[in-house]
Amino acid sequence: QKSDPKEKWYNLAMYDVIIAFDPDWNQLSGDQISKLRTWVEINAGGLMFIAGPQYTKFLGRPDDANKMNPLLDILPVIPGD
Repeated sequence: QKSDPKEKWYNLAMYDVIIAFDPDWNQLSGDQISKLRTWVEINAGGLMFIAGPQYTKFLGRPDDANKMNPLLDILPVIPGD
């Protein structure tokens, strides 16, 4: 049975790990970023973050710091600009 792609953020428990290759985190809502943090911290989900030249630099100087704080809290280092 196929799941609704719109519901994937509410079904993170179905996954063991998320591999993110230089993702554009600005595409996620604040709620989605908070759910990702909860999944990593409480549900022991694995997040493999691969920095890259296109979007990672924006984590070093986020436009909306409040939105990105949950993500920055779970990264082992803060990416530089």
